Amino acid sequence: MDTRGARRRRIRRAVRIQIGAGFVLMGVSGLIWGSFGLFLVALQREFGWSRGEISGVFATFALANALSAPAIAAAMARTNSRHLLALLAILLGGALVLTAAWVGGLAAYWLIFGLAGGIGAQCVSSFVVFALLARRVRHRLATAMSIADAGSGLATLLGLPLLQFIIDVQGWRAAYALLAVLTLVVVVALHLVIFDAIRRSPRPLPAMERGTDFGTPSRAILWMCASYFCGSAAYHGLLTQQVALFDSQGIEPARAVWIVALSGGAVFAWRLISGWLCDVIGVSRVLAVAAAAVLVTFIGLSLLLSGWSVTGTALYPAGLAIGFGGQQVLLAVALRQFAAPARFAKNLAYGRLASGLGMAAGPVAGGIIYDVTASSPAVAFVLGGLGLGYVAGFTLATAEGKRENSLRSEEPAP
Repeated sequence: MDTRGARRRRIRRAVRIQIGAGFVLMGVSGLIWGSFGLFLVALQREFGWSRGEISGVFATFALANALSAPAIAAAMARTNSRHLLALLAILLGGALVLTAAWVGGLAAYWLIFGLAGGIGAQCVSSFVVFALLARRVRHRLATAMSIADAGSGLATLLGLPLLQFIIDVQGWRAAYALLAVLTLVVVVALHLVIFDAIRRSPRPLPAMERGTDFGTPSRAILWMCASYFCGSAAYHGLLTQQVALFDSQGIEPARAVWIVALSGGAVFAWRLISGWLCDVIGVSRVLAVAAAAVLVTFIGLSLLLSGWSVTGTALYPAGLAIGFGGQQVLLAVALRQFAAPARFAKNLAYGRLASGLGMAAGPVAGGIIYDVTASSPAVAFVLGGLGLGYVAGFTLATAEGKRENSLRSEEPAP
């Protein structure tokens, strides 16, 4: 008969394995989301499509991902989430295979990669990974989330130069084929074998744990959604446009990719420690550091675009990492403070919806602004304003969340 100590060791081992699996899933996610800037340049050169047109495909991808989040969250609670997420991984892998093998026109790219791929990419989204971890991790959830989320930063650091090399040598179709193999082999296996299926909590919730359901979202949830939208719009606007912005200023592609890779390394390092800092000093203090870094991001970008390459190369990756790299963990941890544990996935889906809308809006705004003005500083100015909106929305959400929690604690249990 197993002792209590042996059971605890098995539980700790299972938690570590799931955190590691989350790290791998976020690594695949980082490659898929972070590589679009590489494909943007390659596709523009091969087909002559404008940046706005290609960015529109990414916007479709992000929008399909965002709009499907609430439905996926509901389905995860009502069906076998393992099978559901494995099917989504097959959908994403199939879209990547068809993109690599068949796409030759803009409409096909929109439909296959943008629409089908966007829905399938829920299988590697931070929303899904965080929801899965929240069902297993009981202590230091923020640290667990940050470790998993760091996978996308490491993938950006190590994977983007590899993808760029493949694009240079074999073409962009070979790079998409590699992403397809990773999805169909690794992601499907992790969802079927490693992660627990999400179950609905049968017990009644005490007053402190009652949170917003899929009915009318509270003010705190709405402000958090505003923060999700602005932060994602600014961050993904930068991710998808940065290589093209550097290229327009005469920075050679190989050097631009290494600036992006350096940013990915900084993001990886920050994501590893941001959750731990949230557990130790509190999410509000970590936000204060991130707010200052948002300003540093756009100062560094402005210096790079102005020819101050050494100073800009030092400031931009560090600012991007600290200002935006840990935003999904920061927002999820703050949301967890005023969302019921049993309903965390549902409330997180609201944030994922807003985040996806931001992912769609930011890249398109950046591409269209450049197409119209031919001005890289104009793009940086708009994305900088969205970055400030991310900080403001977060601040208002946490203040309102504390007020709502105080009111709920005074309500009698149902």
